[in-house]
Amino acid sequence: MSGDVKDQIIEEIKASPIFAIQADESTDVAMACQLLVYCRYLFKGIIKEEFLCCENLETSSTATDVMNAVSSFFEKLTSMLNLRLQGKDSNLLSHCDSLHALLAKLELCKKRVSVGNFMMFPSLNEVLADGQLSSTLSKEIMDHLSQLDDEFRHYFPDLSPQHAGLAENPFLCQVDDVLEDAQGEFIELIHDSTAKNVFPSNSLSSFWCSMMESYPKTRDLAVRVLLPFASTYLCESGFSSLLAIKTKSRNELSVEDDLRCALAATEPRIHELVAQKQKQKSH
Repeated sequence: MSGDVKDQIIEEIKASPIFAIQADESTDVAMACQLLVYCRYLFKGIIKEEFLCCENLETSSTATDVMNAVSSFFEKLTSMLNLRLQGKDSNLLSHCDSLHALLAKLELCKKRVSVGNFMMFPSLNEVLADGQLSSTLSKEIMDHLSQLDDEFRHYFPDLSPQHAGLAENPFLCQVDDVLEDAQGEFIELIHDSTAKNVFPSNSLSSFWCSMMESYPKTRDLAVRVLLPFASTYLCESGFSSLLAIKTKSRNELSVEDDLRCALAATEPRIHELVAQKQKQKSH
């Protein structure tokens, strides 16, 4: 069954014009380093998430080993694909919104602390009551908040991916914000009353997938924002299943087939599998 599910997923990925990969590694009960790989791709008008493979990292778990394992899997099974490694149901837009909100809160905290207002720190505010915090401690708090702000801006220097505004709401986007090659098509989209009417009632992924035939260039720009994984949620939940399947009493188990049956959204084609089996003649 696992092989049948894998065959279906590979064919679906081949038919998708673009896809994204999520990969993470962990050590199982047998102290073997296991790499879980998920894929996100376009399928039948939706963005589909699927468990792809579980690879045993024979040497170590360095970034090079992880990338080699992922590349090896695709070289064996999907040589027709253009390999694009990009790193539940979250996307870059929602995560960028959360990070923007966090940075704004840090700025508000710094502004309040600078005038001796600690209401955003309820425990500290309760201890202080009517008392005043020493200038030394105030400075330490300000320095800490500034350090947090610098750290976030260092790790996330550009919180707005290219064409984020287009993906989030094309009808509020300006023509000059779209690649020149897609501007003509984009103008047709924003003047399409049917598209404008269905946009509010659909999720971003559903809306843009439905634009595949009518506005392919504009759709591709938006999907490249929505498709990449924004977190390792699926891999982390997959490791929980791995620990449940590969226990101390089954520490020699090769888990990929069992994991695929447990984690994949694609159903095995039972009727086709049964039809391939030879019927046993009655005695």
